[in-house]
Amino acid sequence: MAIKMTKRYTTLLSPLLIVLISGCTGTIIPNQSQKDGQASYEASFEYTRPSESSTTNERIITPQERTTPPNEKTIGPEPTGPEPTGPEPTGPEPTGPEPTVRDAGPEPTLPDTPKQPDHSVTPEPTVELPPEPPPTGSCNALSAISGSKSWTIKHDGVTRTFTVYIPKSYKPTQRTPIVLNFHGVNSNAWQQQFISDMNAVADKKGFITVHPEGRSNSWNGGLCCSPASSLLKSKDVDFVRKMLDYIEGKLCIDKKRVFAAGLSNGAYMAYRLACELSDRIAAVSPVAGLLLSSPCKPVRPISVIAFHGTSDAIVPYNGYPLIGWISVPNSVKHFYTHNKCNSAPQQVFKKGDTTCEEYSGCQAGTKVRLCTTQGGGHTWPGGFPVPGLGKTTKDINASETMWTFFQQHPLP
Repeated sequence: MAIKMTKRYTTLLSPLLIVLISGCTGTIIPNQSQKDGQASYEASFEYTRPSESSTTNERIITPQERTTPPNEKTIGPEPTGPEPTGPEPTGPEPTGPEPTVRDAGPEPTLPDTPKQPDHSVTPEPTVELPPEPPPTGSCNALSAISGSKSWTIKHDGVTRTFTVYIPKSYKPTQRTPIVLNFHGVNSNAWQQQFISDMNAVADKKGFITVHPEGRSNSWNGGLCCSPASSLLKSKDVDFVRKMLDYIEGKLCIDKKRVFAAGLSNGAYMAYRLACELSDRIAAVSPVAGLLLSSPCKPVRPISVIAFHGTSDAIVPYNGYPLIGWISVPNSVKHFYTHNKCNSAPQQVFKKGDTTCEEYSGCQAGTKVRLCTTQGGGHTWPGGFPVPGLGKTTKDINASETMWTFFQQHPLP
């Protein structure tokens, strides 16, 4: 059963309103009228009871399957190599009511025919990028495959799904870097691929992307977000560890170059992986998110590059002190303190509305960088501008910039 409703609101959405609609998906449509200098929007929301995939076999995604709904397996060219075959297992679908999501940070449904984001990025003249080292080692008995695949594993009694994008340049005899990219609450893997356009960077630079699906469209990032963090108590860090084990058994992965990024609730998850999985994750890049995992005690120094807008109305730059959510600067401070960085921050990027400052002189050659967009909203810099979530800067491209940063910071 689905319930539709239409609501008119101004661009200055209160966190309370976001919480009240966070269990819905919908489309935000600009309205030409203005009141008190603020643009109005009409939002059409549809509440649909979420469900989790019960598929236990991998499958190749064809272009004809590409649609916007989150339940579809989408995206990518046809694979060029053989895939394992076998009968599809059958069984009853899981039943039972799902809890209502009540956490901040909704991700509205994307338009059916959106414009592609601008992929341009300004080089960082003050950072000298060393030549990318060749992949290390080789793999045996692995197929030469490419394109987008939907794979599943069983974890903690639940079937978990993730979309793996393999560039055409992939060779099963060379170890290839991998970037995990986590979606926000009430969003999904397909939307995160579209918003960040990470796969386009993967094609150009030759790395693999993985876009996992959260339980009931949410991740247990510590203090947020439900139902994964509260009702379900989802063991998402352990899921990521098992997911990496599975992928490393099927693809030739450079285990020293496994990175994590995410938007909003996905950024909380990226931070949590830095805290609890730094033995597997080389560096992280949270976008529009905070450190909500406590205690946070990485087993080694770890590099971080964070992106955030000062006008983010969903995850404020200054956090939510009354409920224990620390600010963006304090989230970053935790890591340059942990890494024992001994230098003052240096400006390494400046263009238009965006400035990046970096802490260096840290243990094990790590660095911690914060890129701040003045007036930026709850958005992915350089990515698709989702209506109603504030300004999306084009002065920096987060996907391009984080990959440049990642290359410099493999596992020791």
